[in-house]
Amino acid sequence: MCNGEFLDKEPEEAIEYLDHLAENSQSWHSTSSSENSIRSNLANASRAQHERQVLGIIPSAFTVNNLVGETCGKEIKVATMHERLLTMMELSDAFIALPGGFGTLEELFQMISWAQLNIHNKPIGVLNINGFFNSLLSFVDHAVEQEFITQKARKILISATTADELVDKLEVFRFEPNPALSKLKWSPSSSQKEKLDLTLRL
Repeated sequence: MCNGEFLDKEPEEAIEYLDHLAENSQSWHSTSSSENSIRSNLANASRAQHERQVLGIIPSAFTVNNLVGETCGKEIKVATMHERLLTMMELSDAFIALPGGFGTLEELFQMISWAQLNIHNKPIGVLNINGFFNSLLSFVDHAVEQEFITQKARKILISATTADELVDKLEVFRFEPNPALSKLKWSPSSSQKEKLDLTLRL
């Protein structure tokens, strides 16, 4: 979950993060990589230096009027934001959130709740650059204290202040879901409602 505003505001930290990520992964997925912004240059540099794949998963609505520009690397267009998140879940080995806004937070907690429900078991982390996520992490800990989040579920969310530390933590992450929730069986087809055939036949 690579937020464009963070890449624009904190280019040095972004370069360090993307460079380390490229060295330790075969590919990485970006929210969007606009040709007209710094994130495009970072993605191109990462791809050129480390020969890694850059994949953009973008709702078709964003391609209208060239809203996000041209995606670096491979681009997958999807119909909805939910389909975008589902595609990211299926294709990713881990999820890392950079400093961002409502969209970043929504996707972060969606992935956490899906992990809690045993929809996936992939590691999830936040790169806490300059203490950006301190308040958020304190809120999560407060929810644990108030018994709205279990100690076990709290371990789903990993945090670190450097890219090196975060990647190391993600690599050793092992999450065991609640025994009751572990019995739930999910599949992409079961999470999507069947469309009604409203075709008029005469």
